[in-house]
Amino acid sequence: INNDDLWAYVRWRNDNWTPKPQNPDGIAVTTILNELALMRTLLNRAFKKRQILALPVFPTKGEMERRNLKNILFTEGQHIRGWWDDDQQEAITKWQRQFRLKWLASMDHDKGIDIGNRQRIDETGGSRWSKICFYMWIKLVKSSGVRSTELRQFSIGTVQPFFDGNTGRTYTQLLITRKMSKTNRTREVICNDVDTIYNYWQDFKYEWERKFGVPPDDDAWAFPMVSDPHGPKPMGITQSFFRHIRRLDNECGLVVSETRNKFDQRRRTISLYSIRKLYISKCLENPKLTPFIVAENAGTSLSQIKSAYMIDINKKHRD
Repeated sequence: INNDDLWAYVRWRNDNWTPKPQNPDGIAVTTILNELALMRTLLNRAFKKRQILALPVFPTKGEMERRNLKNILFTEGQHIRGWWDDDQQEAITKWQRQFRLKWLASMDHDKGIDIGNRQRIDETGGSRWSKICFYMWIKLVKSSGVRSTELRQFSIGTVQPFFDGNTGRTYTQLLITRKMSKTNRTREVICNDVDTIYNYWQDFKYEWERKFGVPPDDDAWAFPMVSDPHGPKPMGITQSFFRHIRRLDNECGLVVSETRNKFDQRRRTISLYSIRKLYISKCLENPKLTPFIVAENAGTSLSQIKSAYMIDINKKHRD
């Protein structure tokens, strides 16, 4: 295995790429670099066991960019992701309010309370659980900016109340462990809607028990595989998210699954990372929040914030 083999792999990834809803423009260079990093780990192990004679030199981002690989994207991911415009954000907020009322009505109906003409969640085909999961994914990312990879690994105990003695108010705190974090760092994320998420989480635990038949403990996956709720892996949320958000196009009476920016050459798919980008952008518009605080809460770096959101880290922000 030599340098040429690694470059052959990069060219193969570039030449065999086909458009998909979640990446219609190409493969992010970070994806290729992550795959090469995995190869490096395997080849290091092979070298120590004398299964290969020498370690090859791995391609770098700069070298790949100079080779004009047309299907590999070298722009930061945040620049190429779509996000909601003001009308779409308003439509999503309205849908959230309506869904919450349906959820409350469904729980009251479960308890034998007469709900009159209040609407409940459509439970056809057992879809109540998946719709509530989808609702909570949007709610959690909009209020905290957590990554979808972190969200997938939430346990019931990830969402906790936090009492601030200085303000006398209770907030929702998300405990992101090193195992969950993309950056391999533990952090405590404070949600921006005070204790609303924590209160909703209590209703979510009711739905968890209703779905799986037993009360969840703190270590249980928040979003487990339906076929194996106590298994070693949680459910994959990406495809389920795309399926549900396309359904919202009809419910909202407005396309919310794609961008509506007339300057885009093609409509870009809205993903959970799009909602994370929206959260960070809104935080950076808040004069009370410095880029440092935003970066800490979002689990990213100041340099990434600066390059992806094109802000000026000036003296005020440094202070």
